[in-house]
Amino acid sequence: DCYYYLRAQGESMNKVFGTGTLLLCLDIHKSGVDIAPNDIAVVERRRTQDGLIETTAKRVKQVGRTLQLWPESTDPSFRSPILLDGDPNFETVTTTAKVVGWFQTI
Repeated sequence: DCYYYLRAQGESMNKVFGTGTLLLCLDIHKSGVDIAPNDIAVVERRRTQDGLIETTAKRVKQVGRTLQLWPESTDPSFRSPILLDGDPNFETVTTTAKVVGWFQTI
């Protein structure tokens, strides 16, 4: 009930897991767990202007007093963090889960 799988897509975390990898996610709201530095968190970003909803997984890093989500990629186009306390490109950024494991499919 608290666990679910997501399939990784894209290159933003390719140093950790690649496209097609199954991510075992723990819903933080149902389970009551907290996200901490060095975790991999799942966030949902929404933009009402065009209806875009994006789900992404990134590494949590503490920068000062705030938590940021950072890609871990060999692709130079993935170098910017997702700001949990305000992303200028999205109206809402909500942390939904903690990645607790992953499995590469054959």
